[in-house]
Amino acid sequence: MKSKPTVQIVRFNTLTFHTEHFGDRNNPTCLLIAGAMAPARFWTDIFCDLLVNSGFFVIRYDHRDIGESCAVDWQTHPYTLSDLAHDAISILGAYGIQQAHFVGHSMGGYIAQTIALEFPKNTLSICSISAGPIGATKDTDHPLSDEEQTILAKTWDIMLSRQDGPSKETKIQSFLPIWKYLNGKFPFDEEMAYAYTKDLILRSQHPIRAGNNHELVMRSLDIEKSKNILQKVDLPTLIIQGTADPLVLPRNGAALSSAIPKSHLTMISGMGHMFFDRGLEKEMADLICSHMKNTSRNILERNMLLHMTYFAGKMPQIKMLPYEDVAIIRSDISDDMFNYVLSARFTKENVARRVDQVIHMFQEHDLPFSWWVGESDSPTDLKNELCQQGLMFKEKDVGMILDLQSFFPKTKSQLHFKRVSSAGALQDFGDIILAIGGHPECYERIYRHIPLSILQENSLLQMHIAYLEGRPIVSGILVLGDNMGGIYYVATVPEERGKGYGTAMMEHLLNLAKQRGYFLAGLEASHEGLNLYKRLGFKEVCIFEEYAWTKQ
Repeated sequence: MKSKPTVQIVRFNTLTFHTEHFGDRNNPTCLLIAGAMAPARFWTDIFCDLLVNSGFFVIRYDHRDIGESCAVDWQTHPYTLSDLAHDAISILGAYGIQQAHFVGHSMGGYIAQTIALEFPKNTLSICSISAGPIGATKDTDHPLSDEEQTILAKTWDIMLSRQDGPSKETKIQSFLPIWKYLNGKFPFDEEMAYAYTKDLILRSQHPIRAGNNHELVMRSLDIEKSKNILQKVDLPTLIIQGTADPLVLPRNGAALSSAIPKSHLTMISGMGHMFFDRGLEKEMADLICSHMKNTSRNILERNMLLHMTYFAGKMPQIKMLPYEDVAIIRSDISDDMFNYVLSARFTKENVARRVDQVIHMFQEHDLPFSWWVGESDSPTDLKNELCQQGLMFKEKDVGMILDLQSFFPKTKSQLHFKRVSSAGALQDFGDIILAIGGHPECYERIYRHIPLSILQENSLLQMHIAYLEGRPIVSGILVLGDNMGGIYYVATVPEERGKGYGTAMMEHLLNLAKQRGYFLAGLEASHEGLNLYKRLGFKEVCIFEEYAWTKQ
């Protein structure tokens, strides 16, 4: 079912922007950024629906000098890509949103790159479509081939030879041959192109012509002044480039990919600069949704890895074994809470051998252990290999994320919350772990010896306790890192369960993360806690499975 967008006019400084949004505001936000001389509805309703149906809140908008947004006098107020990036961030702010995924086409791709550099804290990920790098790289230094020069000359000849004609209809018709040419080798959906052009012409309050302000922005871009600047982008980046793009040549996508460390390049065979084809539109939406979902999943997986290694890395009683392709934590306590494996990056060729080696590391010491498998672990049949080598499936947890911008504490309780910062509080924390079924030696062998660095104010891992009339009854751990406040070990002593105390601890930790300036929170939910976390606003993003080996 096709959604109808909601219009929201955004004003800041002397500028006015026509924006439209789709979907649930509580979902992660995707801001769509069109190219030069392209309005909000370059991104069709169908395209936006595809993103919404995958769990995203979608915003599209008219740039200044296009559609129903404001006009700017270039002679008195020239602007740059940096100004257009600021427009995007200001639009987000007007919606009350601090973080988003940014998807940009052509000039919009250059804007997305600028956002990643200038506003990294507001950026979950970027996707650049049909755009080159905003800063020179070693790959941009190569001169154009004769074939590339011929393609570009033909492209500009076709684009600049367009004539408006005497009526709006003839003006619309004058664009269609250009769109067909820019569509590359994909089938050209003329009906789709006509609808876009009609909206472009009839709704825009600004002239659509060569040499307008957007073209001046791009002409003013000097990539040599920003040489190698994209190496500073430390964000998940998807680059989509057509092999038949006659305007932004395929070499540009490759150059951009080599410049950004965490980028992934997808070259679509036969795709041009435009995508007037429903099948291609669907393919691109699928790529973008997968990229955005993987970003959320990867943030959560990295926070989980930080949680499970930060503590172990500072404890002399626990060993982190030094392997590049897997994280192995081993102690001499006979409890899989202190012996576990995660973040495997094996190959199909070596998985059987590596799993056998890891199992042997625990078996030779007769230690039970857990192996946590996330969706990023490799190879994809790792779980089958674990079972074949004797590990048993133990449980499945759901990785969940909460947008802290929409979180406000609701629970009122008589609990007294305290961050662990002393030996006495450490013993209280250990008593809670023991009461919920932890190993009897956990305090004497582990918590009694936690170094002071973990208890200091600037520690990434914070241990918390909730007291009821002086009795420690709820534990909780907050891990602040990788753009997320991770919530772990929220546990209530058995005699006090079912009274909302665990929820109160959850809200306490979430509020602490929000106060520290974090926009996302994450956790692993068991089947029993899933509905509770959903009521708090958490969204499912991935699955973690635990496999266990116990002493024979």
